[in-house]
Parts: sequence; C-alpha cells; structure tokens
Amino acid sequence: MIGRTHVHQTTVRFGRTDAAGVIYFAHALDLAHEAYESLLEEAGFPLEVFLRPQSVRLPIIRSEADFRLPMRTGDRLRIEITVSHIGAKSFTTSSRILLAKEGVVAAQVTLYHCCVYPDGHAATDIPEWLRDALS
Repeated sequence: MIGRTHVHQTTVRFGRTDAAGVIYFAHALDLAHEAYESLLEEAGFPLEVFLRPQSVRLPIIRSEADFRLPMRTGDRLRIEITVSHIGAKSFTTSSRILLAKEGVVAAQVTLYHCCVYPDGHAATDIPEWLRDALS
C-alpha cells in the first residue's frame, strides 16, 4: 500500500458539524481513521483482526490536520489515503479529504501509528505479515 492510494467515500452527516454548520475539527480525524480502516479491510485485515487477544495493536501516537475549506452537512467526500512511511516499529498514513463535487482538497490529515502488543506498552517491530500488507 505504500505509495498506492486507497479511496474511501462518505458524506458529512449533521452530527459531525458544529454550530457554524461546518465539520467539527476532530471529526476530520474520524474521517481519516474511517479511510484507514477501509484500507486495512481492502488489504485483508478488518479491524477486528487487531482486537484479538494476542494480536498487535496499532495506536495513534500523533496526528496532524490542515484545514483548507469548510466541509458542510451533505457534502460528499472523497478520502484518498496512502501509507506514506513504514519504519521498524511505526508507520504513517496520509489522507487527503476532498470535496467530491469540486475535486478540491478540504483537509489533509496525517496519522502516525506505532505497533505494540496488548501485554506491554513498549513499541515492538511491525510483524512481517502486516508490513507486507502495508507495503
């Protein structure tokens, strides 16, 4: 998946907007995470795989969001996500959230994940099966 773009489409729902009628900033992170889950599913690893007792966990350790245009209730969104970096114990996803009708970028979200096992809190190497799926 590194370098390859996965596309996830959705619509801004009323519950994701604030009093000004635009998407509440934190929901841009939700949208990027939805696209990330969709990317994992396409790679053959639905999220429940990572919730099994002995499976690795992939917590977000850092996030960044740059907003360029408002996203309003009813807007159709096209989220283009790529795995932009894979390290020994972490990886990064980059999501461009576009207003589908106009084809312009409304926000850019970057999520940084590390790999841990459920019995410990220290980062661990990304397993080969996951590295292969992300690559």
